[in-house]
Amino acid sequence: MKSKQAIKDEPVGETTAWLVAIDGDPADLRSLAENLHEPSVKIVKRTDGYFVQLAVSASSPMARKAGEIASSFVELMNSAAVAANDSRRPVTIDKGGIVGIDANGNVTSQVILPQTGRAVARGLRARIVSSGDAGDSEPLAVTLLRSAEQSQARADALRLVGRRTPTWSELYVAFELAQTNAGARIHSRRWASSSDIKCFKRTANSYTALGRFARHGRDGKEPPKAPMEHRAAVALIRTLVVKWLAESAPKPVD
Repeated sequence: MKSKQAIKDEPVGETTAWLVAIDGDPADLRSLAENLHEPSVKIVKRTDGYFVQLAVSASSPMARKAGEIASSFVELMNSAAVAANDSRRPVTIDKGGIVGIDANGNVTSQVILPQTGRAVARGLRARIVSSGDAGDSEPLAVTLLRSAEQSQARADALRLVGRRTPTWSELYVAFELAQTNAGARIHSRRWASSSDIKCFKRTANSYTALGRFARHGRDGKEPPKAPMEHRAAVALIRTLVVKWLAESAPKPVD
């Protein structure tokens, strides 16, 4: 008679992180898992798929709060992918819920929550070479994500320019955020020309040029003779925000 194999009983520790399952293009998720290694949030691969992993210390002991933070993060991931190269392939938060794990990766709890959000990861493999060290590179969208995690202003600017069709008012807020925080670097780094910025501002503020899409219902100054097209405005402000965030991003965590 064959003896039964003993089952090892490993004690489960305290919940140290939450896992929120995501689904999408394997290559894009693999790129995130390989390049995003922040202490508070990262993308991890387990035997049952890919997950957003949130440290309890940086989120909350409550699973529902962790779900809200994960939803906000994947929205930011969406914006970063669009800002990086304007291509998209949906990555969704799995409806299977949120899993708690201990320091050894053992499951401590599972909470079923409704689907909380959608992100876009296509484009996360587009690469950027840092100006400080030409030998190091990481996906541009990951750089933008890491930078946006450092301040509310950067996160808000990224969300605004990461929309598929941002309004003139949204573009103007993103511009002012970049102008306030980047200051003279906009011109010294040649991220945008003075003439382009002037045309953008005069167009955005002109009811004569934009009608109901303008920021104001009257013209404060004479409208530009050649108003900037919306597509050109999106490209201008998106580039400005991307340059600002990329230069301001902290060095990658090894």
